[in-house]
Amino acid sequence: MYYPPAGPQQPFLRPQCAQHPDREAIGICVVCRRPICAECSTPIEGINRCAACVRALAPVAEFEASLQRDEHAELRLGNFVALLFFGGLIFLAMLGVSYCGGG
Repeated sequence: MYYPPAGPQQPFLRPQCAQHPDREAIGICVVCRRPICAECSTPIEGINRCAACVRALAPVAEFEASLQRDEHAELRLGNFVALLFFGGLIFLAMLGVSYCGGG
C-alpha cells in the first residue's frame, strides 16, 4: 500500500480563553462550554466553571442554603413543641398525683 508523504505538521494549538484571547485555555466551563484560562476557572467540587456561570449559580446556592436553614428551624420548633407537650403531661400527672393525695 502506498501512503503519500505527510505534509508539514501543523502545531497543536490549544484553544484560547473566551475572556482573555491572549491566554491559553486550561479547560472548558461545564455549564456554557466556553474555553477558560486558569484565572477564569473556578473549580467547584472539582468541576471547572467560568465566572459568569458561577455568578448565575449564586442565587441557586443561596436558595438551597435558605432551605437548609428553614429545615433546621422547623426541627428546632418541632423539638420545642414536643418538649412543651411532654413537659405539660408530666406536670399534669404530678398535679393529679398530688391532688389525689398520692406520694
